[in-house]
Amino acid sequence: MQWFSYSILFSLLFGVFIGMLPFSKGVAAAAYVLLIVLSFCKLILKNRFFQTPKIEQVSLSKVYSYKRKKILLAPLFLFLALTFSLLYTADQQTGIRLIISQSKMLGIPFIFFVNYDLLRQKKDDFLLLFLRAASLAALITCLFFLLPSKTVAAIAATIPPLKDYIIHKKAYAFGAYSPFLDRLQFSYLLSGSFFLALWRLLKLPTKSSRFSDYIYILAPCLCLLILGARGTQLGFILGGGMWLIGIYLYYGHPVLKAKISSFLSYSLLVLCLFLTTFCLPLLIYKKVPAVKMRYDQLRWEIATFQDNTFQNYEYIYFTSVRRFLSWRNSWLLIQEQPLLGVGIGDYEAKMATVYQQDALGYPVNTHSQLLYYWTCAGLLGIGLFLLVWGHWFYCLLRAKDYWTRILACSFFAFYTFVFLLDAPLNFQVGAMTFWFFYAFVELLEHSKTPIGINVA
Repeated sequence: MQWFSYSILFSLLFGVFIGMLPFSKGVAAAAYVLLIVLSFCKLILKNRFFQTPKIEQVSLSKVYSYKRKKILLAPLFLFLALTFSLLYTADQQTGIRLIISQSKMLGIPFIFFVNYDLLRQKKDDFLLLFLRAASLAALITCLFFLLPSKTVAAIAATIPPLKDYIIHKKAYAFGAYSPFLDRLQFSYLLSGSFFLALWRLLKLPTKSSRFSDYIYILAPCLCLLILGARGTQLGFILGGGMWLIGIYLYYGHPVLKAKISSFLSYSLLVLCLFLTTFCLPLLIYKKVPAVKMRYDQLRWEIATFQDNTFQNYEYIYFTSVRRFLSWRNSWLLIQEQPLLGVGIGDYEAKMATVYQQDALGYPVNTHSQLLYYWTCAGLLGIGLFLLVWGHWFYCLLRAKDYWTRILACSFFAFYTFVFLLDAPLNFQVGAMTFWFFYAFVELLEHSKTPIGINVA
């Protein structure tokens, strides 16, 4: 039947997956599982239903096909390294559970691998859907920020899918209320949405942009300001700096180098970077109360930790202290087993033992993706993770499209910084978001215009 085909069913499920990702991890996860099953059926069954019509197929050269396979298959080696650590794990049951939680690195690239032609053909529609969903979630979050605390608490209690809201006199010192997702995971999604929206805006033909195209950029920015995810904000500045460099080299430098010399043009670029990555954030800190309150909280937490007076307060909520302890305790375990790691199944138990020595009452926290893979699977784990991430970046840097190369730089700068301070791949939303970006940005490599420029 023409009205119902594999392409329609897959597009519907994929649309639900990316459209609900900013709102509901449960619905997005359900769509993800169905996409896995559907893709697996397409791979092994020869039924006519699973065949993509020839008119919809997009031909790929052997070079592009091989390159695409390398990028999408690369996470398999990291997964095998984590699985290998089960061989010297005592708690096999916990190890298998954690391995399954890391399987997004296989599942999402697998979906893209099996349905590559269809996704490449419809990438513009899917991108627009994701940007609209992320922007809508950001605007709703900003609306909750403007409402009185009691009103927000009443709404959150009335609508069960919304996250619980706790009224606190210094609530904004810990970041604004995120109604749909965990605040940190939501901030990672919004940062990626901003980078993709900017890429899309710069790719649009001249004078064809609409007001909504700027909403897709402004809404995530405003929401990131109030969410108070400090690590995300700093990483966002790094990723945004990549875009500033790219835009300047594309539009400004070719003109200015002919008028004031290349040296002065590059000097002006350095000045612009200083103003936007240091002066502008400093101005925002001083003028935006929500931002100032959040960073003042950080300074106060660090001060109490340094003078050892933090135990006189509700230090269990001090996220900075949590990170210090997590990094220190992870490093202690790494020093015990630097080559092989402790095994993914024994990670939680051995970390809990180290935490108990502090007698501070903190639960086990993981606040570095790099340290996590090193602690679990040793040098093989962290080495393959860096290799997979670096290989993705290397391949995208060779893309023919200029703006796609800048997009890759922004994602690489942002997530590399985030991986130092947090472990987003250990959480459902964080993992689905990252591996979606990982696979989707590669689709954009084949964009046709503009080809690129020579900025020498």
